[in-house]
Formats: sequence, structure tokens, C-alpha cells
Amino acid sequence: MVDQLGYLPNQSKQGVLVLSSEGSSEISFAIKDLISNKIVFNGKTQPSIIDDMDSGDSIVKLDFSSLNTPGTYYIEVNPQIKSYPFKIEARVYNPLFLETMHGFYFQRCGTELEKKYAGEWTGEACHLNDAIVLDSGKYLKSVGGWHDAGDYGKKIVPGAVTTGILLKLCELFPSKINSFKLGIPDEKLPDILTEIKYELDWMFTMQRQDGGVYHLIVTKEFPTIGMLPQKDKATRYIVPVSSAATADFAAAMAMAYRVYNKYDSKFARKCLKAAQKAWEFLEKNKTIVPQGGYRDPNGFRHTGGYEDEDDRDERFWAVIELLKTTKEDKYKKYINKIYKTWKPVIVYPFSWKDVHVFAVFEYLTIDDKIANPKIKDIFEKELINYANQIVNRIDKNGYNVALNSNDYYWGSNGVALSYSMLLLMANETAPSQKYVEAALDQLHYVLGKNSLNLSFVTGIGSVFPKNPLYYSSLNSSNKNPIAGFLVGGPNSRGDDSYIYNQITKRHIPPAKCYLDSYYSYSTNEISIYWNALLAFVSGYFFGDVN
Repeated sequence: MVDQLGYLPNQSKQGVLVLSSEGSSEISFAIKDLISNKIVFNGKTQPSIIDDMDSGDSIVKLDFSSLNTPGTYYIEVNPQIKSYPFKIEARVYNPLFLETMHGFYFQRCGTELEKKYAGEWTGEACHLNDAIVLDSGKYLKSVGGWHDAGDYGKKIVPGAVTTGILLKLCELFPSKINSFKLGIPDEKLPDILTEIKYELDWMFTMQRQDGGVYHLIVTKEFPTIGMLPQKDKATRYIVPVSSAATADFAAAMAMAYRVYNKYDSKFARKCLKAAQKAWEFLEKNKTIVPQGGYRDPNGFRHTGGYEDEDDRDERFWAVIELLKTTKEDKYKKYINKIYKTWKPVIVYPFSWKDVHVFAVFEYLTIDDKIANPKIKDIFEKELINYANQIVNRIDKNGYNVALNSNDYYWGSNGVALSYSMLLLMANETAPSQKYVEAALDQLHYVLGKNSLNLSFVTGIGSVFPKNPLYYSSLNSSNKNPIAGFLVGGPNSRGDDSYIYNQITKRHIPPAKCYLDSYYSYSTNEISIYWNALLAFVSGYFFGDVN
């Protein structure tokens, strides 16, 4: 198994060989040029056999880190055992990043997908009547934004976290912004900012006059699988305001001010005003809204509600972004106050449901004159200590993946990339090659160096998911789905009946609990949140195009 896209020169490079029976662990292998079939590297597998518990595989590792010559290659153990081809190249992840970001264009709601930008995946404008406010029964125009996942809901919580991740990438690498050519309609902004703005513009429509933000827009039941978005005529509802959505909204909008101010100061000011208005709502509503946390309203059936019973992490992220943007003392005082009663620790990577680790990343970038140096010091030690634990775990894993046995749940590929982002943030805080290599290992995992020998990104690599749960592509005559979407990945909890039946019948190891079927929504659906993580990691390693 290899990363089916490839590897960067001057970085660690490993493949994995699964042993079919007991025998010598030292096995010779050759790396050959794909075109000429000439040997460019000879090596032997590492001497120790690893019994990888999560996959059930006995494996040895093939290290070829010293091969740095750009080219397209494959590994040959013998004439019957060959790897899929891969590249070694400084810009090897550029196509992945561009395809992943272009995927957001296909998630656009309320606009025609034009042939010039969508190719054969054109589509009529959809959901132009969004939506009815559930509480009042009144119509509120809320057209636009991204469909959240494989279906057609539009949701503030994952939308705000997604835009936050992408804005973080832009903030880290401002010099790269103009290099990201995504092939989308031009708005006189850099392409990546144009795409993010499409979601932000919709998010504005979800804010009430009092600053509160509605949680999401959905139908009462999922549309029929395969229904094209423009054919979805069911009534769509704007469900009640939540403090989690309001806080996530505030955080993303405060970030947007910093990134967009250079390009469109009027839009940036609009973002900041909306963020401050959301914070005013949170100040007036000091306990979670609604009481007990957001739950799907009565009559709504499993519509992906992003339920959350604790909003402290969202408020924490919001206030940190507002402090970073405005430098106002009231936000600093709030952080100092909340830290006395709630000390966020880092014992897992961040997710849409718990963003406090993302907030820690952000706090560490605030100047000591504004932030509390003592809190920063504690956060830095927390981050570095946890990153070191993850590196140690990766080193012991047969496939060098950060996932432990309990991490193979719904969206495990997103979890792997969240670990990757955490490691890269550790590298930004305390630069170390070990963090970079460990972060890259998670990218290698989702691109094919895994126990399924499968790239989990549609259209990327030699073997990739052909049947993701992505409604818009199910009616196509194309044998392949739209490229650039990361599927959820192995899920040992069996949250849909199709994978559950396979697990119970065959007793599948956690890392192999996956089905390439659009019926297996808990392993093979797509999500803007997962794609944002993939975009962040691949964008971090985006090579110079000049």
C-alpha cells in the first residue's frame, strides 16, 4: 500500500506490505520508473513485523525516504506483487487541493452550475424558495450557501467550522491565496475567497435582528436518494436559533474580517458587525439556547441536525476570534473569567461539535500584549504535549495513522485529518520535522496507504470510491463520481444497516469497516467539513507554482 497520489521530495516516504503468511520480515523490493520500468531504487523491508490490531494485518514497512528524484514510480516486490503508481514531486498535492476546493462549487445551492465550471456535472439552480421559519411559519429569503453533505441541508454549525478552517489556511499562507486557481466564476476576489464568500453570504441571511443565528435549513425528512437538487420541492424549514450556531457564526465572521479586509474592506466590516451582533446575543443569553442544547424539532426525522448539549467551546472560540480581531479588552476579560471556571484541555482533536482545540490554536497566535501570557503558556504546553503523544502513537501504528481503535466512528477520515491539522498547528507553535512527517502520514493514509489499499478521495489515485452518498452525482451516466470529495471512511460502530450487517456477519476489524456503497451513509457519505480538513492539509503542502 502506498499513497496513490505521491510523496514530497525530502520528506519521509514509506509503503506497507501485508504478509500473507509467516516468514522472513526482510524482503527485498525495487522501485521502478513507471514509463521505462527501470529500477531507480533497491531496498529491504524494515526488519520488524508489526501486528496491526485495528486492521488485523501483519505488515512490514518499505522505506524509500532517500529517493528524492521527481518522477512517477511503482514498488515491485516480485512480478506478482506491485504497488499502484505514485509520484515524487514538490507539487504533488496541488491537484488534490484544487480538486478538493473545486468540490465546494458543486455544493453550491441556489445557483446554476455552469458547464464552463462544472463540465458534465451541470445543474439548474435549486432551492430558490428557501425557506419557512419553523417558529413563525413566515417566509425568510435564505437562498445560497453550500449543501452540507450528500443531501441538501444547509447548516450553520458545519458551515461556520468549514469556513473557519479554510480562513485559517488563508491566514497562515497569504502569499498562496492568489495561487489557488479553482476554476469557478470570478468575483474580483482570489478564487478561494470567492468560494468561502458564497457560504458567508448565505450565513448572513440566517441571523436574526437580535443577533441570534438559526441552526439550519432542512426538510422534515431526507429527500429520496438520487433526487437531483432542482427536483427537491419539499418544504424547507429554518429551525430555531441555537447558541452553538450563533457562537460558531461569530467566530467565523470575526476571522473573515481579518482575511477579507485587504481585498474588500466593506464586506469585511459587514462580517465584523455580524460577529459583534452575534456576541451581543450570547452576552444576553448566558446559558445554552435552546435549554439543554439543540435537538431536532418534533416531526423532523434524522435530518443531520448537528445536535449539541454544551456550547462553552463555541463561545470560547467566538470570544477568542473577536479578541484577535478587535483587541478589545472586554473579550480579554471574558476569556480570563471563563478560564477560572472552565479550563479547556487537549485530549482529542477538534471537531464540529467541540471546537475548543481550534480556539486554542487561535489564542496561541495572539500577541502577549493582548492575550494572557500565562494562559498562552499553559495552552502551548497542552498542545505540544498532546502532539508528542500523537507522534508516538503514529510511530507504533502499522499504517502510521493517528486513529486509535475508538476513533473508527462516523467520519473517521475527518478525524485522521483533524489529527493532521493539530500536528501542523503544533509545528507552527514549536517547529519540528516530526510534526510535519506525522501530519503527512495522515494524508498518506486517506490517499491509499491504508489496510483497504484505497484512496478515500473520489477521482484521486488509482482506486477510489465509485459510489459515494452524494445525491447530485447518483443520476449521472458517468462511471466515476465528481472528483475531490473525501468520504467518511471506516466506521466500526455500524451506524447504517448495510455496514452493520457486514460487521456482525464477518467480524470485520475496525479499520476495514467500510463499504463503497451509497446505501452505507455512515462510511461513504461526503461532507463539506471533512473536505475543509482535506483542503487545509493539502493546502498547507501546496507547492510553489511560479
